[in-house]
Amino acid sequence: MTSQKLNIAKGEWALKQANAQQKAAQAASKAVAAGTKSGSSSSGKATGSSGSASGGSRSTVSAGVPYTAALLRSQYRFLNRGGVSVAMLSAAKGGITATNPSQWASFTRDIDAANNSTIVLVMDKTPSAFSSAAETNYFRAILSKYVEQGKRVFVISCGSTSYWTSTKDGVRYINLPDLWKADGTVNPNYKMLRFRVKDGAVTYEAVHIK
Repeated sequence: MTSQKLNIAKGEWALKQANAQQKAAQAASKAVAAGTKSGSSSSGKATGSSGSASGGSRSTVSAGVPYTAALLRSQYRFLNRGGVSVAMLSAAKGGITATNPSQWASFTRDIDAANNSTIVLVMDKTPSAFSSAAETNYFRAILSKYVEQGKRVFVISCGSTSYWTSTKDGVRYINLPDLWKADGTVNPNYKMLRFRVKDGAVTYEAVHIK
């Protein structure tokens, strides 16, 4: 393949990615606005022994393509919404340290300052997939500290082509399927995650985006 043809192919591929991401982001926004969307979904519920949202209040947090796009640029983000701390971290280069080491101080500082009863970490790589096992253990130790304080901790990763959940040391891990499959086609199993916090109870739902 000549250099010219390669550049044309790259341009077409970038345009295809941009169009698909835009459509997925629009679908995710519609799902959030609707509150309930038809189609298959997986849901769960978690309650904490301490800490609760203010009476009758509710907070909704959704994770999907918009967050993933920001994470791939190694950008840290933090949101404080109605008793929920949401930290968006990137480990795209194999770990948090290799990607952007300043994220360690940022997310622990922001979470400690907010002192919310529910913590949600959104990442582009699940901690068990970090290149360094020592970094994985360190990350889990930090989260265990928050669990010991009575906080509910969720880690949402965006990667691979499957949806799964697991619990380790009191931390709920949830993986959302990536938008793209290895062959470059759109993943039909792509999902977004909707969190709701109301009266101290946390519920979540994985919504299939069609």
